[in-house]
Parts: sequence; structure tokens; C-alpha cells
Amino acid sequence: MTVTESPRTAAPSSALLITPSPTPWRRIALLALLSTLTMATLVLWDVNRTGAHPANLLQGMTNGPAYALLHDDFPDVEFLPGLGLDGQQYYAMARHPAHFDQAAESLDRPIYRWQRPLFPWLARVVHPTSGGGGGLVAAFFAVGVAALLAGGIAAGSLSTALGGRAWPAALFPLLPGAYMSLRVTVSDSLAMALVLVALALSAHRRAWLAIVVACLAALTRETTVIVFVGWALARRSRASALLAIAPIATAGMWAVWLRLTLPASPPEKVDELGLPFVGLLGAARDHWLEGTDRLGMLSTVAALALTAIALGRVTRTHPLAPALALSLAFVSLMNHNVVGIDFGATRSTMPLAILALLCLATRQDRVDGSPASHGDAGMVGPGLASGGPTSR
Repeated sequence: MTVTESPRTAAPSSALLITPSPTPWRRIALLALLSTLTMATLVLWDVNRTGAHPANLLQGMTNGPAYALLHDDFPDVEFLPGLGLDGQQYYAMARHPAHFDQAAESLDRPIYRWQRPLFPWLARVVHPTSGGGGGLVAAFFAVGVAALLAGGIAAGSLSTALGGRAWPAALFPLLPGAYMSLRVTVSDSLAMALVLVALALSAHRRAWLAIVVACLAALTRETTVIVFVGWALARRSRASALLAIAPIATAGMWAVWLRLTLPASPPEKVDELGLPFVGLLGAARDHWLEGTDRLGMLSTVAALALTAIALGRVTRTHPLAPALALSLAFVSLMNHNVVGIDFGATRSTMPLAILALLCLATRQDRVDGSPASHGDAGMVGPGLASGGPTSR
């Protein structure tokens, strides 16, 4: 049984995706591979420059929640004072992938961290032997590199499915968020790669497989559901609705299960979100105007500029326009650290940047505005059937 778009299940104004020509897989794969190798080389160069040991990829420090675990696994490494970054906590989760209570001893907010289990689970699958150390860190790095490659291929596939060019395949692995994810071992690149894979599968009418991948994305980073909601709003079909509902349900049920499973603890404070645009103003005042976090400033400002250009150049009927608008609204709620510092801004604006680039690569004036009657919605046809006007 196959879920397909059809005139009976899609609203007249929805954008029905019809691949205009064969996907240039070889070109897409080559672009993604070259960019992925470039990024992996850059990260390894920086690791070698700043301290050539596996723990450097985890960025743990003496006051961090996983310091005791890291000290046991890397006894020869002298950790710097400070709290460190999130890679140490993904490492702790991979060390105890099925014993959540044990891993919780090395996590600052166990429920919040375990809401995103897929990244450490995949690393443990790549390195199935017990224990940790350099082998487990190498497994994390391999998963991160694979995520960049998959995300690049998916970006190129989605772009060409929407009538655009293949060049987004080269850009996804080179985004600042891609660098930060691989450099400090966090899940953002994997989450966004899974989002793009799910959207590309949906664009190529692999509805059920797209739903499975979307659920995996929600288990990597629950905020990915924002993009799927935007996709469903654009397409307004049964298949796209399921693509949004399934990951939301998956993330919700997983959150409930965590609260029933993990030991009772004080309520976890989640202060990453606030009033609209307050965080952006705080980032400028507290970080950028003080001369710090220039990479974070560049990432956020560039993503916002690309978004403004993209939203100004495509019509509201573009399949990615609602997802881009919702992602912009979400970024506006983030606090000053999330959108301001290098570690946070590069990753938090990653969805915004790649969605804006995809919109620009698939300009609405490249989309056929003819009604769905020009071809069956479940068949390969000459363009994108849409009930709305073009951008011209």
C-alpha cells in the first residue's frame, strides 16, 4: 500500500511535487562527497592544532557533568577548567545506551538530553564493543561525517526534485553548523540531514519511508518537527500530514516514556526560549558588540539575511516557504546564548540557512504553475503542479 498525493487528497492550492527530469545522482554525490571531505579535513586539522587526542572532539572540562567519566576513560588527558560543551554528554549516553539511569549521572539535564538519543545510539552501533575511549569517539566522528554526506546528497536531491539545481549538495556539509556539529560531537547535522532525507523522499513520493526517516529525525532533535509541519502546511495532503503527525507523536511518546523511566529528580529548567527577538537583541548587546563570538554573529546574520532574501523572492505557495517562515519564528524565540555564541548560533541557525538556500535554488519562477490536470499527481511529469501563481 502506497500513500500518494492525488487531487482528492490535496487541496487545490497545495504544491504537488513532480520531478521534472531524472535526478543527477552522480553530480549530487560528487558535490556532497567533496564538501564532506573538505569539512572533515578542516575539523581534523583543528583537532591536531589544538590537541591531538580523541577527547578534544568531546570538549569536556573539569567542571562538566561528564568529567568523572571522561577522566576514567582518558586518564592521560589534562582537561581544562570549565563546564565544557555538549559532546561530553552524548559520549556519556553512548557509554550507557540502554541504562539511562547510569548515563544520567553524567548529564546535566537527563530528560532533556535523552530526548535526543539517536546520535549516541548510532555511535554505539558503529562501535558495539563495551567501553569507550578513542574507539567510541571515532565512531561518533564517522556518524558525523556520514551525516554530512547524507545531508548533502539529500539537499541536492530535494533541490532537483523541486526544479532547482544540484549545488545545494555542496553547501550543506560546508555550513558553520556542520563544522560545529562535527568539531564538538553534537547531533545537529545528523538531525538536519535526516530532515532533508525525509523531505527528499517525500518529494520523490516515497511516503512511508519518508515518515520513518522523519521519526528518526524527531529522535535526534525534537525541534525538527517544525520543518515537517511547514512542509505539511505547504502541500496540504494526507501524506504530508502524516509526515508531520508521525514525528510529533514519536517525540511526544518518547518524552512521556522518559518521564516514567528516569529516576525522579528536580524539575529541569529549560531557558533556551523567550520572548520574540529578545534573544537576538541580547546576542548583539552581550556578545557581538563586545567583540566576541564572531563566528556566531556571522552565522546568525547570514542566515537571517538569506531568509529575508528567500522569503522575498519566492511565493507563499513554494513547498519550503512555510517551513522557512516557521523556522524563522522559532529562531526569534531563542535566547541570546543560543543565537549569539559560536557554539549555539552556528547550530541553531543551520535549518534556517539550508532552507533559505534551497528556496533560492528552487526559485518559484522555475515551477510550473499549471493545474494538477496536466499530469496525474502520482506520476512523473513536466513540473510542479500548483494552484498558486508564480513569483513573476
